[in-house]
Amino acid sequence: MRYLSNCDGIGAAHLAWQPRGWSCVGVSETAQFPTAAVRHHYGFRRLGNMTGFPAWPEELVAGIELVAAGTPCQPYSVAGKRLGLADERGALLLDFADQFNHVNMIRRKHGLPPALILLENVPRLLGSNDNAFGEFVSRVLGCDAVPETKNGKWPKAGLLGSETARVSWRILDSQHFAVAQRRKRVFLLGVPTELIERFGDRVCPSRILSLRSSGAVKTLTLKVRGGISQASWVAKPSEWVSGSLDLPWLKGVPGVCSLPCRVNLSEVLEAGPVDEKYYITREKALHNLERAKAKRQKLPPLYEAVLMKVASGSRGIAGDLATWTAKEAGNCADLPDRHSGDPIVVPIATSEVANTLTVCLWDGFRSNGLPKHGLVIEGDRLRLLIPREWERLMGFPDNFTLIPNRKNELAKDSLRFAGLGNSIVVPILSWIAQQIEQGFTLDSGLGRLHEQRR
Repeated sequence: MRYLSNCDGIGAAHLAWQPRGWSCVGVSETAQFPTAAVRHHYGFRRLGNMTGFPAWPEELVAGIELVAAGTPCQPYSVAGKRLGLADERGALLLDFADQFNHVNMIRRKHGLPPALILLENVPRLLGSNDNAFGEFVSRVLGCDAVPETKNGKWPKAGLLGSETARVSWRILDSQHFAVAQRRKRVFLLGVPTELIERFGDRVCPSRILSLRSSGAVKTLTLKVRGGISQASWVAKPSEWVSGSLDLPWLKGVPGVCSLPCRVNLSEVLEAGPVDEKYYITREKALHNLERAKAKRQKLPPLYEAVLMKVASGSRGIAGDLATWTAKEAGNCADLPDRHSGDPIVVPIATSEVANTLTVCLWDGFRSNGLPKHGLVIEGDRLRLLIPREWERLMGFPDNFTLIPNRKNELAKDSLRFAGLGNSIVVPILSWIAQQIEQGFTLDSGLGRLHEQRR
């Protein structure tokens, strides 16, 4: 498969797809550090801003078989102001759909079959007040009006079809894909009708994303159809995939961490010494407690107790936690035995997975009282998750983001945190590639696509 990676970030797509024999036509990325990371590891052709696609060489565009993007999520997530399409970054969603149509126009001109489209974003995109998701799929499907649901929100998993294409989407949680992080993201795959008619239902996006196996598929009633001929949704869809114990990246795929399907934090945390700069000092703990008090934030009991211990200079934090009951521990309902002395990451629902990593460093608490990032309790001390642990929690190899700049200085932590927090979990992209390959098998799909391209 020849793919174009928009909003490329630090290269999760390449790490997942290059070992499978997929080839990158080019990358679109404007941020300096992610661009440098991909240049350092891969050196792919850089195409600049994704909005400049009309001026890209026609020969390059004609060679694209899949357009992919993890468009900026801040306009739709709690990390931003949720301005949706009114945010310049949010509007890139529509530019991406226009790029997909442009690619297929050029491919038709050259007598080639149409390309696929793959989008990744936060689940809140499905409930954006401006119906951004409906705007996006209307362009991908060639609708004469923007489809709308009756309640203004799109289901967590579903399928829409028109005369020209079908799109399927589904929320997947990375904790079920060999990383110890709770990270829910919506993935949408679009397949032109021409390919489905030629190769059969096995290449329908709902089949590729295993929609039917995720729950009961029902008819979706729309307030505005706009040319939609097929609309389905899944009630209470699962956020994992069946048969995940046989995921291919767990068997020594070059460049990808070889991990068991279910990974606990104890397997991710650094085994050796950690630099002193990552530890929370008494002054910093006190500052955050005072700030929470000034904002009248009610902190979860466990987090407040830990910070108070650090702020007061008390010892034996991990030992004290062993006496806490599940009720006293707030949302940490499944606390294991703490007498073992193993490190503990506190801002989690269980001891097995970390909260979602975002682009900001730990500097206090969210509006709901939860810490922004992982705080590791090591005996009497409290520290941050370090960049190498973040890499493992995103499915990247150790020190993947520790790259030199033009002065041969290694990347700062702040750049590494931001690059990883904005990235896509590598194993999920690998699973999607595997599913695409199974649909377009060599004898029925990809083989003929490549023959026509040659």
